[in-house]
Amino acid sequence: LSGFLGVKTEHQSFKVAQLVVEAESTQPVESPAPRQGTQIRIIQSEDCNVLQRPSNRNLVFQEPGSQPDKEVGDLSVLDQAVLLALCLNVRNNNPDHGLTNGEMMAYVERVMACQNTPYAVGAAAVWQKARLEWQRSRVRERALLQLQELIDAAVDPSGDRESRVQGFFTVAYPCIPSQQAELARQYLGLGLAKSAEDLAAGVQEWVLVV
Repeated sequence: LSGFLGVKTEHQSFKVAQLVVEAESTQPVESPAPRQGTQIRIIQSEDCNVLQRPSNRNLVFQEPGSQPDKEVGDLSVLDQAVLLALCLNVRNNNPDHGLTNGEMMAYVERVMACQNTPYAVGAAAVWQKARLEWQRSRVRERALLQLQELIDAAVDPSGDRESRVQGFFTVAYPCIPSQQAELARQYLGLGLAKSAEDLAAGVQEWVLVV
């Protein structure tokens, strides 16, 4: 864990400390060519100006002598899985608090910065990121749309099944019915009772239906 001065929103005019994870793989990293249906679509709501990850550049005006964001290298699939496991370890050993969520987010953002992430590992990282963002009012809509996008992509038959299961058993990624049940709870939390009922009934979550 480390930090730097940067911005978190598009129109932020001052820099504050940002928590990041600096990690490199000691083994050679392979970067296979992406296959059809294995790219995860990242949702960015039009009404949300929060960046997907911290930036060390001021996006409002060009600062004299400002440097572009430092490019981070890819990690091996095993190292990415380890970072996601460390993210969950932070949650298991700390209270449910905003500081805990911020530390967990740093691990997730490091995994999402890799370009060679397999579908299953990337989906697990995006899912965890959306769950953390759901607890923040500014990005709650984006988190909800991202969860729905992951579920839609999981049931899409056009994807390469062989590529999608690579690394699946190295990460904690819930099955589709569990994802739909969690999305139904979030719909219910927003007052979308009918949408929550339809989704919960499809996975036989009768407690939510009632």
